[in-house]
Amino acid sequence: MLLNEYRESLIEKFGLHLSPQSAKGNVITLSNGDKIYDYLAQYGALPFGHNPKFLKECAINFLSTDQINFVQPNIHPAASKLAETLTALVNSELYTRCVLTNSGAETVEAAIKLAKIKTRRKKILAVYKGFHGKTFSALSASGSHRFKMLNIHDDINYDYIEVGDSDGLHSKLASKEYAAFIIEPVLGEGGMITVPHEFLASAVKLCEETGTLSIFDEIQTGLGRLGDICVAKQLNIYPDCLLFSKALGGGLVPIGAMIYKEACYDLNFDKKHSSTFANNGYASTIATATLNGLMSDNKSALKHVKKLSQHVDKLKDTLLHKYSDILAVSGSGLMRAFTFYDALAKNNILVNFCQNSGSMAYIICGFLMKMHKVYVMPLLSQPCSIRFEPPLNISYEDVDKFFAAIEHVCLLIKNGRYDMLFGTMIEARGLPSVEKKYPVSFVPNVIMSDDESTNEGLIKGKKFAFFIHSTSRDDLIHSFPYSVKNNYTTEQKIELADKIFEISRIDYSPDVAVKFSVNNDKNASSGMFIFSPLAPKDMMNLTQAQRLDLMLEYIQIAKDNDVELVGLGAYTSVISAGGMTLLPHLEDLLVTNGNSLTALSTVESIFSIIGDKEVADEYAVIVGARGSVGKVCVAGLAHRYGHLILVGRQGSEDKIKKDILPYLLESCLDTSNKISAGSFFDKLKRVLTTRHFNIESIDIDDFYFELEKIGLSIDSDYEASFLKADVVVSATSEGKAFLSTDYLKRSAIVFDAARPFDFIANNDFTIYEGGLVTQPNTTYYSDCNMVKSPPGINLACLSETIALALDAAGDRVSLGKSVNYANASSILDIALSQGFTPVRYDTDKGEGKAHTLKEGGDTVAVLS
Repeated sequence: MLLNEYRESLIEKFGLHLSPQSAKGNVITLSNGDKIYDYLAQYGALPFGHNPKFLKECAINFLSTDQINFVQPNIHPAASKLAETLTALVNSELYTRCVLTNSGAETVEAAIKLAKIKTRRKKILAVYKGFHGKTFSALSASGSHRFKMLNIHDDINYDYIEVGDSDGLHSKLASKEYAAFIIEPVLGEGGMITVPHEFLASAVKLCEETGTLSIFDEIQTGLGRLGDICVAKQLNIYPDCLLFSKALGGGLVPIGAMIYKEACYDLNFDKKHSSTFANNGYASTIATATLNGLMSDNKSALKHVKKLSQHVDKLKDTLLHKYSDILAVSGSGLMRAFTFYDALAKNNILVNFCQNSGSMAYIICGFLMKMHKVYVMPLLSQPCSIRFEPPLNISYEDVDKFFAAIEHVCLLIKNGRYDMLFGTMIEARGLPSVEKKYPVSFVPNVIMSDDESTNEGLIKGKKFAFFIHSTSRDDLIHSFPYSVKNNYTTEQKIELADKIFEISRIDYSPDVAVKFSVNNDKNASSGMFIFSPLAPKDMMNLTQAQRLDLMLEYIQIAKDNDVELVGLGAYTSVISAGGMTLLPHLEDLLVTNGNSLTALSTVESIFSIIGDKEVADEYAVIVGARGSVGKVCVAGLAHRYGHLILVGRQGSEDKIKKDILPYLLESCLDTSNKISAGSFFDKLKRVLTTRHFNIESIDIDDFYFELEKIGLSIDSDYEASFLKADVVVSATSEGKAFLSTDYLKRSAIVFDAARPFDFIANNDFTIYEGGLVTQPNTTYYSDCNMVKSPPGINLACLSETIALALDAAGDRVSLGKSVNYANASSILDIALSQGFTPVRYDTDKGEGKAHTLKEGGDTVAVLS
């Protein structure tokens, strides 16, 4: 039985699954006898580690009697004692009221409810990166998109400011719209960010002046984590409400508590709020014992934390002195975040994506457990960060052990040893020693397009993002960092790629992979790849709701990065109906699916091969003609070729007629391009002079009969069609190679515009890759240039996005499954004006000849 399939599957794939047999202190003994050292303490909920003796005895003593646990609706005496103990430890003169709950999130809910009842106001103010739980109100108050999606949070009545923005806080609170301002004294999930004391003090003062309740969420910071009972007492800054949970239960019971000032009391809160399991005697007894344990022996536990924190600071400073370029440490006390960032990986799609998405943090956690027996977890709202929240009674020796493990990770990153970091995911063996250094990227004599300084003096275009994902295993392997490419066997590379695909099926959330700059002689734009490792077949297996959720995640990341124009790469176009399903969610964001330039660059590349040759008597076969790219290719080739064969799946003939025939008629009437004598469009124009066809009321069968006579046919047998073909264009969304060259004439020109390719590799037959465009500059976009193409050449779908961004185009974009041919032509004109030209293959000259490139089983032709 799966309790949380997502979580269980994810930690298993990253090698973080535990099979514990027993636990004591910070040591977890596994079923195989191995010992793991716990530096997580269940996100700070184990103040004395696992199974502290005095709390176990407390629990046993309570349960060994027949005393009552629940006396609802009465208040259990143990609950009253807990309330008295907690308020006395903080400040019983200020805090006269207490509400007990069952969790941290429930405590937050109670505080928000109290604030709204007391003030009669609806809105809540919080801070960006703050995190308060995953129930509705708590999630709404969390200033991060990490755990949010449509309909599970309130995006109207919750506002946020940056930590330290005193002017923003003053402006917001002065409106007197807000019931409460809630903040963690140290932002936990948001990166262990210590809030300046002055800001906390001014917040409490401003709240008092504006009738707003001030709330300190001390669910993580409280009860010894920073060396005192709470930060409010430590700093002598007392808000209206203080929230506790996590450590309050001693690691044995779930419990939370809100204490608040008498001035905040409202009878309606007592009347409207209750909780079945709150106020139970068992949890209250253990919580009281936990508080007493913190204060016993002259507060020895709290004193230990303060001394140990100083030791942590010394170890941290030593580590940062050596690795400040890749490591940052934030937080206070025994509540820290270790954030890794390798700036040298900024051009590598896979590593940079892993850094930005948080996947690298999981990889590091898996490495630490496998190699050092150190158990930690990522900070999910802070990219590439791991959390250090050990039990409060952890030893100096164990802290030293943790820092030694972190230093090992730093050395690996410093030396580019991603083969070792990724290696624990597949148990890669036989790797060179850690001292051997490798660059993250190794692309000789290639300029990366990542320097915005070259844009000075140029006209600024739109900021853009291009949505990408893994189109094949070979393309994913092509994006691996250099040490993996160099040191892994072929089998290990395949195993790692497959592992990444497995993980992406569990969590396919995209993130920024590479940022880069593009310019020509007049204009400049900055952009980025937003990447998901999801493979095409897995993307197609998503439900309609999952597809939309994925695309909305792409869009949100684009918006968060102030993007103005987005381009849809590969199957992101397919699963969004060419971008049409995204329109209600774009707001001011423009979207283009890249299909116009993909199709017309393929057509132009074909024309570059045939040159001035008359092809009115030749056959053009288009596989996938119903698709957006296919339709434009059909119309483009119809300008010169006299015979068109449209190939689709068996049984799709009527659908092809319905989709393509009106499109051909419209394109023929609207085109401003030259139509060659004897071409299909030339013959169609002559038909149209003798018969009137209304697109809106066209009789498909009658129209097809007319077109059949002038050179159009529809077939589901690609083998038979290939026997006639002089040129073939394939642009399906099949997701795998399924077309054979065995049935083609040796003289046939073949262009495969699909990713992954539709054609089965054949070393004896030249298969040109369709949709390739020469860029304005001889640069790489990322160290693998996405698709193995030479510097200065890249995909037309990407080039369409960049060209429109440089042009600052308003509404000229490709959208939907049927792109108007005239509009597609105008996009080609924009691309040409911005210095993007379809790859030309002049086979009559020695210069610029096409050659066959075979990598990973795919055979394509690219420019020399």
